Amino acid sequence: MQYSILLVLFSLFHIGLAATVEARQDDHYWMQDRQTGCLIWNGRSTSEICGGRFCAKKEKISASWSGRCEGERAQGTGTLTWYIDGIKYLDEEFTDSNGLIMFGGRETASDAIGLGIIRFEITHCEPKSFAPSYRVIRGDVIPELNLASRVVTEKLLSLAEQTVWRDCPIITRSLWEDRKTEDRTNIVVQLYQGGQKLVRARSYERDAPDKSKNRVVFENPLKSLKRKRRTIRVWQEYSNDATSKLLRNANARLAADKKQRKSELERKRQEAAQRTHNARKEAARIRRAAFEMQTGIKVWPSGKELKVNPFPFKGKVIGLKAEFERMLSETDALLSFTHSSEKIILAKAPYKKLRRSGPVVLAGRLLGKVGPALSMELAGIYFCSDRKCSKMFYGVTQ
Repeated sequence: MQYSILLVLFSLFHIGLAATVEARQDDHYWMQDRQTGCLIWNGRSTSEICGGRFCAKKEKISASWSGRCEGERAQGTGTLTWYIDGIKYLDEEFTDSNGLIMFGGRETASDAIGLGIIRFEITHCEPKSFAPSYRVIRGDVIPELNLASRVVTEKLLSLAEQTVWRDCPIITRSLWEDRKTEDRTNIVVQLYQGGQKLVRARSYERDAPDKSKNRVVFENPLKSLKRKRRTIRVWQEYSNDATSKLLRNANARLAADKKQRKSELERKRQEAAQRTHNARKEAARIRRAAFEMQTGIKVWPSGKELKVNPFPFKGKVIGLKAEFERMLSETDALLSFTHSSEKIILAKAPYKKLRRSGPVVLAGRLLGKVGPALSMELAGIYFCSDRKCSKMFYGVTQ
């Protein structure tokens, strides 16, 4: 008796430990609805949530629940909405008719799913006792059931398997033969809805070879305790067109929403950049207008105009960008045009302010030419903080 109790406890611990390891491997965890505080168990792998692809690590998965909350956990019927990076990804309806309910915050197959709402037909019955048996069963599911849900499909597969063992049994002569035969059984389940085959799976018992990439593993803890060893139900060659279609549509909507959000963010970024550009351009215009008023600038001739024929501007106060090079005397300074080697000799230059070479905005009266250089008398000077004098000429081509 004590040995049996210890064995049962060990089995329970082993199952719990296996479930814990599985949860960590698949990153299962409790999620909380931010609005209601209701807890929802994320029992899906990232590849399921992201539609057959693994979510990137930077993608954040969250969910919300519209139904009632009992003991801080989702309960009963309602809508479970999945979000990826805050964008709505998928709605799952939990109703009395589609086979899905929330129980303790977990997606659960409804107790209403039974043999009465699905019609099974065994299309191939080949029971063998010492060789792998091969049996095929077809199930026609009512339209209301949600075959895209894994928990619903899992329950239907289990019902199909029970029907096969009931209606196409394998006759054995001993318990050892029964266990040996069960370990080697081969059952194909095909689930139809609305005349279309949506789900196909082939089951094995315990440590079946993985011959297919499409492989779903379920555990049967009650049978494990009865047989005193861990039993694994492996559905090989598993395909679910209902799930695939649902996730394809969800991924298409997600991609469209992400594209729209990206486009909206880009539009806002461009609008913000344009507002900044306009503000800087207006500030430069105001600063330039103040400088013109202060110095009496009448015109801003280009360097090419002054190089070819400066005399139409003689006697006028002109404005231009220049490079201060050095002082020639206490009152005269040598400057050059920006982007040109043409020189300017500036009279009445403030030697105390001109301490280092660099770009300036010059206002001066044009006196004429001294040899190849222009001769000007200072009316005002602005020291630029950058090579383009952007605080004065932002958005202006000189």
